[in-house]
Order: sequence, then C-alpha cells, then structure tokens
Amino acid sequence: MIKDENYAVTIGKKLKDILSLDELTPQILHSLVERITCTHEGKIHIHYTFVYPLEIA
Repeated sequence: MIKDENYAVTIGKKLKDILSLDELTPQILHSLVERITCTHEGKIHIHYTFVYPLEIA
C-alpha cells in the first residue's frame, strides 16, 4: 500500500537522523514525543510520533 510505503520512508529518514546524533537535544526529543498522559492511578503513557498504529480491517 502507498500509505505503508510512505510511512516506511518517513520513519526511515527520521531514524537515520536520530541514529547519527551526538546528543539528544530538547528540540529532537519534542519531535519524537507526541504527548505524555497519566492516569489517576499514576500510570504514565508516552505517545511517540513515529509509532504507526495497526489498522485492523
């Protein structure tokens, strides 16, 4: 599927950029994390920008 191919290319470019880094700056960290949520029980969920949710038909 085109959508999957585009996603693979995009994630490949992002990973290549990340793997060649000398340090993790706040700007880079912010580009990798979409949001962080916390439940009332204190459980933390980190939602990354590069995770592709599975679509079940």
